[in-house]
Amino acid sequence: MGPAALRFGASTREICSMPKSLTESARRFLLATSTIVLLGCQGVVPPAVPPGDGARAPKILRFEAADRSIDVQSKTTLEWATEDADRVKITRIGAVAPTGSTQVGPGDYTLTARNSKTGKEVTAVVKVQGFIPGPPPRPPRKKPVTDPRL
Repeated sequence: MGPAALRFGASTREICSMPKSLTESARRFLLATSTIVLLGCQGVVPPAVPPGDGARAPKILRFEAADRSIDVQSKTTLEWATEDADRVKITRIGAVAPTGSTQVGPGDYTLTARNSKTGKEVTAVVKVQGFIPGPPPRPPRKKPVTDPRL
């Protein structure tokens, strides 16, 4: 038998010569295990496993409204921050930058962050309640002034 080798796709690299006393099945076992024991090799390092594309799942770091309850005719600030997302959208608003803020009225807002490389997607929801303000409070009633002389 020849030298021990590691194979990555179409390329093969010799890592050391195995003793001739090993049987064919022992050689295959040593090459097939995930931990390679290099016996008798002199400073030969096996090739590195080809790295992945480094893509990570997206994260929503922050998604919040400054006020959770506002007058129906008012606005509040909606803020968000994402990480590792190449597509970010918010319902009722559309596509947005990975980090930002905007003024919104009452309603439900869903932020969706997606990483196209991993195909992973995460969502978060913020609800801004709207209320109709009532009439202004009535001023306190004044007690009638009574003159004891009358």
